[in-house]
Amino acid sequence: MLDRIGSGEWPPLHRIPSEHKLMATFGVSRMTVHTALSELARDGVLTRVKGLGTFVAPPRSHMTIVRVSDPAEDIRQRGAQYACDVVVAMKRRGSAAELASFNLPDGSALFHLVAVHRENGAPVALEDRLVNPAAAPDFLEQDFTSTTAFAFLMALSPYPEGRHVIRAVEATERLRTLLALQPGEPCLEIERTTWTPDRVVTVVRLFHPAMRFELVGAIEPR
Repeated sequence: MLDRIGSGEWPPLHRIPSEHKLMATFGVSRMTVHTALSELARDGVLTRVKGLGTFVAPPRSHMTIVRVSDPAEDIRQRGAQYACDVVVAMKRRGSAAELASFNLPDGSALFHLVAVHRENGAPVALEDRLVNPAAAPDFLEQDFTSTTAFAFLMALSPYPEGRHVIRAVEATERLRTLLALQPGEPCLEIERTTWTPDRVVTVVRLFHPAMRFELVGAIEPR
């Protein structure tokens, strides 16, 4: 599907064939098709419209924001109390889409961390992070209630290269629960990929409750 989108065969706003047609086209199970569509929709490649179907997402406008920081440091600098709840910390097999982000072969494993960052007890960020085990073999041995994954990885690679994207997303039931969102409250998602010259180190998605979070930057002379 990515090949067809990238080649222009399926242009922006093109309606994706039904799951049954995709099963016949690619010779795979319905579960495989459903999982692929869900992952592509999550990554912003596809857009699902209730009652109409699934479409190739239109290109998004973007601007560059360059500063990245440790959530714990940010919270403490505001004079607030920081805490972290670890929801998931495990090694698992990566999906095809996940491994493609790391340029890793099929069947490779990734470290997976899900953590909720709290400011004065209130959840302000959900971190969903994948890490290349070759870049940080001791990652899962860390106590992420006392040190953040950001601080640990930056200590290993202080000046990595990277790319990040900020987008508004509709909160899933899981996000509503973990971030204590009000009904209808939107979410901000920051997706960040960082790498060193020889490998991709980590891909992280940070979800923030829009009513309790804002992005602030500075304008400085060159």
